[in-house]
Amino acid sequence: MKLAHPLFVATVLTSSLSHANTQWSGELMLGFAEQELSDSNLSISGDDRSFGARLTYAFNTSFAIEFSYQNYGEAEDTFVDSFGDTIKDKWESDALSVGIKGSLPIGEDFNLIGRLGISKWDIKFTETDSAFSGEIFSATDERNDIYAGVGIEFNINETIFSNIEFTMTNMETKYDIDNEVSNIAISIGKKF
Repeated sequence: MKLAHPLFVATVLTSSLSHANTQWSGELMLGFAEQELSDSNLSISGDDRSFGARLTYAFNTSFAIEFSYQNYGEAEDTFVDSFGDTIKDKWESDALSVGIKGSLPIGEDFNLIGRLGISKWDIKFTETDSAFSGEIFSATDERNDIYAGVGIEFNINETIFSNIEFTMTNMETKYDIDNEVSNIAISIGKKF
């Protein structure tokens, strides 16, 4: 019986090591992000291209941990306030994230994927008001918030894969303004 335990451990380690070359993967992402700034009085939105990179370590075919960077681009909105002044808002955001990825096979080469984690985001905001010509209000903030996403992964071959995914992050700033980011992206990845 004392021999069974070391044999079991050796079998598990050998099995893990034989698949070690496919446990890590890297991806490049390109997409479209919509950002909506809102507080109790106002809601404005804008969109831009997004891009990012992700490094993943798979513990098995169903569960992985991910590290990523995502740039959501720059959004802007212009409107006329109740005093008749033109307000121009511009903001950009990005995030460093760590999270888990779950995969569920839905065919021989397709997986349904779900993502959940924490983003350390950064937002930069500027605003001009035609009533105060030449003056620019600017603010920055960085905090942590939860992100979530779903998608479909397609295995092109044993090492190359592609994803289409939708993720959401609600950036709750210290200024009582939320920036809700909805991102649709396509990625191409390689298992190492």
